[in-house]
Amino acid sequence: MNRSLIHAPVFHIMLAAAAVMSPAIGWGAEQPQPVSSGDLKQLQGELETQKRLLDEQAKALREQANQLQGQQSILQEQRQQLDSLRSLFYGDGVRPTAAPSGRSPKVPVVYSIGGNVGATDNGGVSKAQQQTQQPAQGGTAAPVQKPASEGRPDIPGEALASQGGVLTPPGTVILEPSFDYSYNTDNRVLLEGVTIVPGITIGTTDIRKVNESLQTYAMTLRGGITKRLEADVRVPYVRSNQSTTARAVGAITDTVTDSNGSGLGDVEVGAHYQVNDGTEGWPFFIANVRYKTTTGKSPFEVPVDPNTGVELSQPTGSGFQSWEPSVTLIYPSDPVVFFSNLRFIHNVGKTVTLQPSPGTGGVPFTTNLHPGDGFGGSVGMGFGINERASFSLGYEHTHIMQTTQGGQPIAGSSFDLASYNFGFAYKISQWVSANLAFSVGATSAAPDTRIIVRVPVRLQVF
Repeated sequence: MNRSLIHAPVFHIMLAAAAVMSPAIGWGAEQPQPVSSGDLKQLQGELETQKRLLDEQAKALREQANQLQGQQSILQEQRQQLDSLRSLFYGDGVRPTAAPSGRSPKVPVVYSIGGNVGATDNGGVSKAQQQTQQPAQGGTAAPVQKPASEGRPDIPGEALASQGGVLTPPGTVILEPSFDYSYNTDNRVLLEGVTIVPGITIGTTDIRKVNESLQTYAMTLRGGITKRLEADVRVPYVRSNQSTTARAVGAITDTVTDSNGSGLGDVEVGAHYQVNDGTEGWPFFIANVRYKTTTGKSPFEVPVDPNTGVELSQPTGSGFQSWEPSVTLIYPSDPVVFFSNLRFIHNVGKTVTLQPSPGTGGVPFTTNLHPGDGFGGSVGMGFGINERASFSLGYEHTHIMQTTQGGQPIAGSSFDLASYNFGFAYKISQWVSANLAFSVGATSAAPDTRIIVRVPVRLQVF
């Protein structure tokens, strides 16, 4: 029997049931009516509105992206300025990253070949560091650093070069030609005679006006010995000019005497040692020592007019050896760095030949003369303008104690030297930079004005 015939009634029954149930379950529902033109236009209008809203949102996103890019550029410029400051104080290499407490830690640096050309021994700006290193971002690992003992801070004070503070890495030599010009005007009253009561003198009274200008051309050689020790030598050539205008009391004419001198000055050698690494919130401490020779012409070797006591030529040296130990303190505090220096000057006395007072008819005599020792200090701050330029401000003061002759102090021989200093530094290339510094005298014994130009050239020996 055919199996399909048996199941045929069942199939028809199922079709009939489906027809009955179709209204309930949606089968056999009416076909959808065509959409009218009005509905279509309304739908198109809604689509256009949505499209316009999407275009406005896309435009707003593009504007926000441009603003974000501009803010990133500004942030990058500020980061480069901060990096230039850090390079000024740390040298070439990685930058310090933010400490958990929010205070910038003082970390060591990694030197690249060529080192920090910057602004010689008192402030430099390293661009090579900014091109190769960036501060570590949150959650990312900082670049590998050298041990803390290799941190090398710099002093940003062009007029305070003698304070030390710039440590040259081993294998690097710096040649630094420089020009130093100073000018000073001094009024002097010389009394030769006997004072019987205060204010009344029997003898000669001489009033003098002295104009002095000093030009010093020097070559400094500086090099790193170890990671913490540096040595330098400075060889100066001096040109000195002095014009003395004298008039005795009661005279109606002036006597003008011009004198000059030139030649090798007093050669100086120095050493600088970095005591600590500047971590844990401590400032950097640099120990310095400088020795000055007597290679220049001594003031006791120049001829003197026996009638007026005026020097007929000018010396090029001080005539006395001296030792100058000092300690330099450097404390970075973004966006500036503070620095100070404390020093002691010991002048070595010796036996010299002195000329007799003018008009007395005496003869030259020998005596032991010991220039007064001195002590002083300085304070200042440096600021990096960008990755190439920086400037500094500072104040320096030194007190020189009384000179002794034959073991006895000479009354009125102590004096003070003080000056206001400010300087600028500009990095010309990776190997050469230029520095310009100014100093204005704050006491009568200090030069009225002083201008210093330095052009350090860095050489990588090995």
